[in-house]
Amino acid sequence: MCYRMCFEYSKKLNHTSGVISATVDFKSNTAWIVYNSENIRLESLTEIVKSVNDFYNVTNIEKINKLFKK
Repeated sequence: MCYRMCFEYSKKLNHTSGVISATVDFKSNTAWIVYNSENIRLESLTEIVKSVNDFYNVTNIEKINKLFKK
């Protein structure tokens, strides 16, 4: 993945309704996405990744339900 593609993925994800934040790392080929599961499904995020460039795909998803304490 090149830096330009990281930017494109970050831009597309961050402009998606339901996504709170998205960061894509060039060196690790990893994206960290914080999203509201009431507004967007995990499967939809996978489709967004595929829509930017079909060369990259989602291969491993680690879901964390509680990120912040109230």
